[in-house]
Amino acid sequence: MKPIKVLKSGGMSTGSAQGYQLLEAEVRKEVHAGNKVVLVVSAPAREGERRDNRVTELLRRKAKGEDTAENIIAMYESIATPLGIKFERNILDEGFARSTSEDDILFLGEHAQAWQVNRYFNICGLASRWVDARDALITTNNSRSGKVIGVHRTPFDGSDDVYVIGGFYGRSQEGRTIVLPSGGSDLTADVLAATLRASEYVNLKEESGICAADPRYVPTATVMRILTYRELRELAYGGSTVLQEEAMSWSRKAGVPITVRSLFHPQDPGTRIVRERICTEQPLVGIAAKKGFVLYTLQREDDPQFFQDLFEVFSTRAISIDMIGTENGRVSIAFEESELEKPAASDIEAVLGARYNMSATHERQALVSIVGEGITGPITLQDRIIQVLDGQANARYGPILGGRVPSTTIYHIERFGMNSESGVAQEVMKCFAGVGAPITGISTTIDSISIGTSAHGLSEEIRNMCSYLQERISPDTLSVTRNGLQYFGPHRVPSNITVAVNENNIGRTVNKLYAEFF
Repeated sequence: MKPIKVLKSGGMSTGSAQGYQLLEAEVRKEVHAGNKVVLVVSAPAREGERRDNRVTELLRRKAKGEDTAENIIAMYESIATPLGIKFERNILDEGFARSTSEDDILFLGEHAQAWQVNRYFNICGLASRWVDARDALITTNNSRSGKVIGVHRTPFDGSDDVYVIGGFYGRSQEGRTIVLPSGGSDLTADVLAATLRASEYVNLKEESGICAADPRYVPTATVMRILTYRELRELAYGGSTVLQEEAMSWSRKAGVPITVRSLFHPQDPGTRIVRERICTEQPLVGIAAKKGFVLYTLQREDDPQFFQDLFEVFSTRAISIDMIGTENGRVSIAFEESELEKPAASDIEAVLGARYNMSATHERQALVSIVGEGITGPITLQDRIIQVLDGQANARYGPILGGRVPSTTIYHIERFGMNSESGVAQEVMKCFAGVGAPITGISTTIDSISIGTSAHGLSEEIRNMCSYLQERISPDTLSVTRNGLQYFGPHRVPSNITVAVNENNIGRTVNKLYAEFF
């Protein structure tokens, strides 16, 4: 049986005749190397800010009643004509005529793109088969935000060497065409790579790989050659848009390596994402920066219910907390400014001010993270970061500084994607409150939460608490230390250190950290 490679090409990469030609050469190379190729394509797009440059945007406007059909068809024809082929516009015309929902219109961008790419391959003598994604992906029934819940392998079981499929859509169990959220084409490739047990998932972009810092802030930032799923998740959450954070969860679980590289510069090796890497070669992999946060700083109280009550204030208002840190008797909480737009959140600052001693409120904040699994001394690294920034940091997140205090038991809980789930921190608080364990410190990173408690001085108490947490939280990793000793699970430390700075300092902050650590 031939090894399977899943390739995914974005809308910008294949939004031109040149992109089609490069993609055909890329797929042909893989076939000659003895691979079976499953190619996932996005709807065409071009560079620039004009709304007419993206088929998906034109389809959204079409679904709202605007007559954009000819603009959409012109996009496909501008690709087909230089290649000497004719765009089959009936694919779109018939799709528009049959549509009964917004999803029925939105999916047509990828649907028509896959059809045309497949046709071009066959004209070039590269035998390939078109696959309707509705015959492959089983989704929930949520319009415009479906989730993949299963995959039919049958469409890919033939003897063909190449299969071309549109990303971004599938079919619900109720028989409806359903589109996925933003980044759905990357997710489609991720799901197929895991389900088909691919030897590799290659994401072809305009960029040559994943840079160690945003080129807008550091134009000379180097492309990282290798990083782990965990590191990529943290970089993606912190603002890196090369690969969506949700578009690697299936591959991660299946152990499928991911390569992100340029379609336009095939000689560049790109960035490879794996489960583990040798961290001594490059302890840190990148600096992630994201704007749009609010930061509240409160004085911590001795009440054992303090943290549980505090998190309840946020959870009852459906406010998702991004970062939490405790230091020197203070608690720092960061969350996205957009959370304040929720009707239930209108009184959050007044309630906090009435119940707690609020020492500071910072608006228009940016979270800047140093990421790398080569971090072995997070407290030392955090101290150095604060020195480098010379007073610009308004808060810090990473290790529990309370870990320096003797007789503090620290539970470190990791679960991939937990930062995207509402109420996880509140659930952890309930676990500790339920067994009467007072919390003395708390800190979060992207996918982890660390809890410090003065309780659980005995090994048996620690094991019992770990069993309880595993049952309630289902962590990927759970480790416990006390007095500098490992009592449960693998030795883990945070793989990112995050600071909050004023948004107008984001560029200077990233440049300082890049100059110091890269």
